[in-house]
Amino acid sequence: MSPADDDFPATIIGRLTRLRSPGSYHVPMITAEMLEILRCPMDPKREANLVVEEDTRLLCGRCRLQFRIREGFPSLLIEEATLPEGCASAGQLPCQRR
Repeated sequence: MSPADDDFPATIIGRLTRLRSPGSYHVPMITAEMLEILRCPMDPKREANLVVEEDTRLLCGRCRLQFRIREGFPSLLIEEATLPEGCASAGQLPCQRR
């Protein structure tokens, strides 16, 4: 093994670090047009809009249910959603009460 071989991983990491600027790692993929289409899956009437919060989650404007955004893609799975404070189950969400 030559001395150049020892530096190989550090050289590659250095090149990758220079290629990636600080702001380019997270590219928002949720556009205004997409937000016009997306609705909270728990809303029986599918009228509740979702809003982007801190580029890390979508928040239902009606029931406050939170959906994670992973690598720019929203996960609208109920099983992975975060319930709002004071809500112990999905059945207690305002949109589920009659």
